Amino acid sequence: MMNPWPTQTYGDPSLPACVLLHGWLGSGNDWRVVIKALQPSFHCITVDLPGHGAHSLENQPESLDFLNLAPALHDTLRCALGKRTFALIGYSMGGRMALRYALQYPSTLRGLVLESCQPGLTSPHERRQRANLDEKGAQTLVDKGLPQFLERWYNAPLFRSLHQHPERLKEMLKERATNRPEDVARVLRELSPGRQQPVWEQLPQLTLPTFLLTGQLDPKYPNIMQQMQHQLPQSQVTIVEGAGHNVHWEAPQTWLQHVIPFLQQFSQEN
Repeated sequence: MMNPWPTQTYGDPSLPACVLLHGWLGSGNDWRVVIKALQPSFHCITVDLPGHGAHSLENQPESLDFLNLAPALHDTLRCALGKRTFALIGYSMGGRMALRYALQYPSTLRGLVLESCQPGLTSPHERRQRANLDEKGAQTLVDKGLPQFLERWYNAPLFRSLHQHPERLKEMLKERATNRPEDVARVLRELSPGRQQPVWEQLPQLTLPTFLLTGQLDPKYPNIMQQMQHQLPQSQVTIVEGAGHNVHWEAPQTWLQHVIPFLQQFSQEN
């Protein structure tokens, strides 16, 4: 068994379990607002993904790949939950990790929630473009420093709706700036969608109940999530009005109104 990744647990361990995976530049702490509402009904576990929060990459020589990271996440969750099944929730990069995990370990899951993520790029040209873009971004991050990179990153069209909440965004950027630049740059480079093997063709094999959501103000992901919904046999999709890429941060109450009923399907299971 591999060394477990850093985790945080919340709520009564006897309740149905749900595991939450954050996006790039975040940490398990990103889920704190929604966890307050989930806690009375669910045993919540957050994970610091490689290179984020308390999960340093200083002693990880192997290259990062979701296919190889899934067993490490599996070992981590076996340590935290034993043989119990659970619902898995992933946002953005964490959603890509969650999807890869679900394809490799479907029998461990009760259900899957994917927020603003994708199964990979299918065009070789798009893959090369994205890999090059993320390579340049990683180098800029190291050369210019994380605070300057963050300001530029969160001014991109994908995150424009975050600026509707300037004080909260300021706090988010402060938290993001505590990451080690070398680690998050490495993650950007090695876990780029341009390097990720696409799994579109495997989606019909995933028969888990799956809930997909993103924000209507996101310029990219509503279309992707709707395409995924057509490929996943037991899935539903919601596009949240007034929110963008990061729904659980921008509109936590709306996120909860959609996600809790989905999770409650499993609340009576042992």
